[in-house]
Amino acid sequence: SGLGACAGPGLEFIHNHHIYSGPVIWDGKPLRAGVVFRDGTISLLDNGKVSSWKADDITGHGAEFPGPLAFSPEGNLRIIINKKVWELRESQWADSSVAKSWSGFSATKNNPRKLNTSIKNISRQLTDSNGVDWVTTTTGRLWCAIPGAEVELTSQNGTEVLENYDSLQAVLSAADGTTFLSTRWYESEYLMVRPVEKRVVRPVLKSLKIDGSTAMLSVALPEKGWCRWQLNGQEKTKASSAAEIRLESLAIGEHRLKVWTYDRCLLPCREPLEVEITIKPDSEAVLRKLLEALDGSLAEREAAASRLRLQGRSILPLLREERAKADESRGWWLDAVIQHLESTP
Repeated sequence: SGLGACAGPGLEFIHNHHIYSGPVIWDGKPLRAGVVFRDGTISLLDNGKVSSWKADDITGHGAEFPGPLAFSPEGNLRIIINKKVWELRESQWADSSVAKSWSGFSATKNNPRKLNTSIKNISRQLTDSNGVDWVTTTTGRLWCAIPGAEVELTSQNGTEVLENYDSLQAVLSAADGTTFLSTRWYESEYLMVRPVEKRVVRPVLKSLKIDGSTAMLSVALPEKGWCRWQLNGQEKTKASSAAEIRLESLAIGEHRLKVWTYDRCLLPCREPLEVEITIKPDSEAVLRKLLEALDGSLAEREAAASRLRLQGRSILPLLREERAKADESRGWWLDAVIQHLESTP
């Protein structure tokens, strides 16, 4: 697991006490923000127009103190009141049943994934909308974690940055990478973690080379950063500090690769890099050499059979022709390849 620490010029830590009951939040669009004031007033600033509501007006009856706020992926303002999620749609508030799809909101009740981690004495773990785990410990430490990488967030002098580490309630993430950690909703205590370095919008592909069934890529990594990738919608890989990605034994056809980069504080890029990879069938001359290798050593036979399996169903006529005149030993390998291709869509 990659370990690190992020402090000093990388992040700013700003404590917010009793200014608002919740932080000002925004959805990345100009002049659009939401806030809950100390008296419980909920306000939305949208293109210079301010709209305000009281929690009682939204629920239609007595209400607890509202919070926290978030924007949905569609840009609708959402807030929790009386343990329910309310959403503002076309100037009307409605009870929403999609709390788990909040943009930038996560809570312990959402069952965060179990961490395979070296972090000791974990107190709370929340997962934000970027898939980054925020972890606090009983010793007052704050960590960020993704599979394969962990970073402790400390102040410039290396001291703890959380005042109420054992009451971490929510994580709110803004489009520029600023993150609010709610420690006590009702006592108006928030820690704002703001990156000084600009967030990467989309990773840059530096090079792409295809050799047979192998693709080799290089991406631009932030300084002391990491990357994760996903091939054809499969599970994401663990974080790696290497800028090179090597994909072997790719089948003939089209493949889609997505790459995410993370800076040294585990702030992810806004959007993944998407790469289309095309693996073309081997030429007839190469196929003939592969067929000849089926008469070679065990290692040569295994390599040739593996490569033939990647060619697709189009080579079945050639394989059947070779099978008709093959001896028992060679025929066994051809049968294995033929059966594999016949079972492939």
